[in-house]
Amino acid sequence: MTNTQIEKSERIGILIYHFFNGRIRQKEWKELNAWRNLSARNERAFQDAIDLQKLRDSLSRVHEAEQILLEKMKQNPGPWASTTKAKQPLVYRMMRTAAAAVILLGSTFYFTFIHEGPKKAHNREAGFISGNTKHWFTSDLKRGWYTGLAGITLETGKKGEMIYVAGLNAKKSKSLFYGLIAPSGRTLSLKLPGGIQILLNTESTIQYPANFTNDSIHLIIDGEAFIEVPDSIRKFFQVVVNGMNIQTNGADFNVLAYKADSFVAVTPLKGNLEISSSNRLPLTVNRQSSTANRQLPINLTPGQQAVIRKDNFELIQNVDTSDAVAWKNEMFSFHQVDIETIMHTISRWYGKDVKYEGAIPDRKYDLVLPRGSSVIQLWHLLNQQGVNFTEDGDYFIIRFPGN
Repeated sequence: MTNTQIEKSERIGILIYHFFNGRIRQKEWKELNAWRNLSARNERAFQDAIDLQKLRDSLSRVHEAEQILLEKMKQNPGPWASTTKAKQPLVYRMMRTAAAAVILLGSTFYFTFIHEGPKKAHNREAGFISGNTKHWFTSDLKRGWYTGLAGITLETGKKGEMIYVAGLNAKKSKSLFYGLIAPSGRTLSLKLPGGIQILLNTESTIQYPANFTNDSIHLIIDGEAFIEVPDSIRKFFQVVVNGMNIQTNGADFNVLAYKADSFVAVTPLKGNLEISSSNRLPLTVNRQSSTANRQLPINLTPGQQAVIRKDNFELIQNVDTSDAVAWKNEMFSFHQVDIETIMHTISRWYGKDVKYEGAIPDRKYDLVLPRGSSVIQLWHLLNQQGVNFTEDGDYFIIRFPGN
């Protein structure tokens, strides 16, 4: 599917969203009708989306979209309320019928669209988070629906990548958070108001405030992200990850914080960061217990790295940042790293789980290769270092015979 076709499908999803929440304009209605008239397939898709019988048959949990629609219908009856039935355009009569069904049934969209079945640990699609619910972009139509819900627009980057652009959403609740999920084997680009740019690594999630008129910005990350906060930022900016709080007035930095891993690492490339821990942990510097600076928060500058492990907060000096941001440059890069750390990273990218057979040796390995490499290339490099590596369906298998 071409970029133009993808953008068109997402546009139709947004139009259908506007149709459902009562915000469709006359120009948009003409655009939606033009799309419907292109083919019988398009018309069937539209009719499926507004089929009231499917609404009745698909009662499901309350979703944020239905709350928005119900509020709008209650507070603002819309243009259909001020005209007689005979004079009402077809779109308003259809919306009125749909709204009545929604209010009676307590559901806004049929179950097969809103509800997603249980997903595997590794998802090949990007996703959207609203509240505690994850929704997967299994089609361009769904991408358009959920991005429309969140006030997100889409841009195309210099390399042809899709960029999600969050809006100010001044009318949204200030306690509401939205989120995006990067799929296995791909990154995800996000722009936030104020010039903040974020690149999410594979299988990472970010949650951000839906309303960006707040005086402060709090981001919640599970996974890895490269974040660029301009010096011109005029808001209190904080990133919250597992056990660590990061504040800055302008910096470029990498956050590595997958919950499945046993550590959190923050590496600045530009600007200063203030790092603190949500737990009272002993502080070490370059793996030596520090007597001069045991107080948190600490100031982190380029060339340093802050790492939180289960029972320790460590400040590492003179860090080679190239390994930390290799993923951003579409590379795997490990130097003297244990096999479990290497395979954690690789398995997320390829969407596989890892099985180990035999005792894992206390040994460090080196591995550098493009992230677009085939499994055969990966096998070759690992086998050169004595790692018995095979692929079996959804698993990578690492064998250590004789240990």
